[in-house]
Amino acid sequence: MPNETGRIQSDSKVQFSQVLDGALQHVSELGHEADQMRTDYELGLSSDLVGTMIASEKASLSFQAVVQVRNRVVSAYETVFNMPV
Repeated sequence: MPNETGRIQSDSKVQFSQVLDGALQHVSELGHEADQMRTDYELGLSSDLVGTMIASEKASLSFQAVVQVRNRVVSAYETVFNMPV
């Protein structure tokens, strides 16, 4: 529920590391799912080419998004680190 400043308050605090870990776990799961679907298709166990391609693209886009977030976090760290004291 938003407070007077417009920020959402919660009873439990979520750590950035927990959010990042969850995102990385999700990306990993998408990659494994896409690999399994690709293997099944190649072995003839599945005929769902469209689903296989969609899973592969989801995994690829998710990985690219994580890399972009990492790049921005590193850039922010470098900016703060290089600030004069």
